[in-house]
Amino acid sequence: MKLIKFCNKKNSIFNSKKFKFGTFQEYRETEYDPIRDEDEGKFVFEVNLKSVVASRRWIFDVLFLGVLHRTFLSPATDLTHVLVQNSLLTVNMDRMKPPGRIELDVYGVSATWLEEDRFLVEGIVRYTVHVDNMAVFCMSVGEKGSASPFEDYDDQWSVDLQNADQLAEAFVKLFQLRFMELKLNNRQEGNVDIFLEEGSLWREMMKSESRVEHDIARKDIFCEHGFVQYGNQEIEIEKQSDLSLHVLNAGFRRAIFSKPKRYSEENEYRFLINPQIKNTDGNFMNLEFSEKSMFFELSEKERQSILSLAD
Repeated sequence: MKLIKFCNKKNSIFNSKKFKFGTFQEYRETEYDPIRDEDEGKFVFEVNLKSVVASRRWIFDVLFLGVLHRTFLSPATDLTHVLVQNSLLTVNMDRMKPPGRIELDVYGVSATWLEEDRFLVEGIVRYTVHVDNMAVFCMSVGEKGSASPFEDYDDQWSVDLQNADQLAEAFVKLFQLRFMELKLNNRQEGNVDIFLEEGSLWREMMKSESRVEHDIARKDIFCEHGFVQYGNQEIEIEKQSDLSLHVLNAGFRRAIFSKPKRYSEENEYRFLINPQIKNTDGNFMNLEFSEKSMFFELSEKERQSILSLAD
């Protein structure tokens, strides 16, 4: 099985030292219809609660992802009122994977008190994941010489599927070498600012309204890769133990490897690049690209590292 890169002949790795990575933002805004996806990096994960008997803590820590204040956990809490008042929430994922945000919609979910700390929970919870602007390198799964799904592309090159890890390692090295040249958004979500160019500082606003500054100890590049799945996902939950934060996080991670079913003929396999920094305390923060696409001028050694895998 091959991973195939469809391209124009002049841009093939065999003919050029210029190597392009796209981004989610590029695919959302491109004028080239065959690859435009206005919802690139967006994924809807629905949980259908089928008469689930659940504890108050599970409702807040799992369904609400732990974002509501703990005072809501008191025995006197009117959960139906809380659900109505907080039917739409946004959760920031700066320090999670995938980086981005989750819109949590529990409108129409009911919680009926049964006894002690037990509630009957019914309805559909909708988690809409919006992923930050990651770098993307798209390939298609097939056999060498397969017809391109894109009419304007007249050439292709490929690597064996078993060499995907090695190709990902080559991509990581390209970005690591150019880290300080990358155009990255300084994160200003919540109480955090990142300054890569001003002494490489990570500044956090604490509750006392004083700023704490950390030296950035490491600048990392991560590359995840895998098969794209087509369509959104819905799961049915019949008991509390069926749903955990682990199950939800696994669902959220699908956002970076998901596309609408109308793109299924592409048989896509994608490589995703995520820049990250760590401070001297070992805490990390995801960054995002501010560019729509990136063209790297490869050294001959870098080009050969990719050519050695290609055919």
